[in-house]
Amino acid sequence: MATGTPVPAPTSTRGLSIADLIHPATPRPKRFNRATELTRDDRIRIRALHDFGHTYREIAARTQHTLNQIHRAIQDPVTPQKKKPRKGAIRTPL
Repeated sequence: MATGTPVPAPTSTRGLSIADLIHPATPRPKRFNRATELTRDDRIRIRALHDFGHTYREIAARTQHTLNQIHRAIQDPVTPQKKKPRKGAIRTPL
């Protein structure tokens, strides 16, 4: 492109976003779906498989859960404890 040559403005965007017009070859990042939350029964089943000697990868393949979910199910308590309520910063007089 020669210096000083004006770039013609698009006549119609046809549903394209500004980002598509500025950087048309830039791929958009993929959005990942969240994994389904493990139930208490799932966590118990995962722990039982681990106790019988299965590896994290074997358990993940058998249960169709992610390795991170398998790790957390084995390391964390089976039933999460409830969080204690925070004390309010403002105290009202009685």
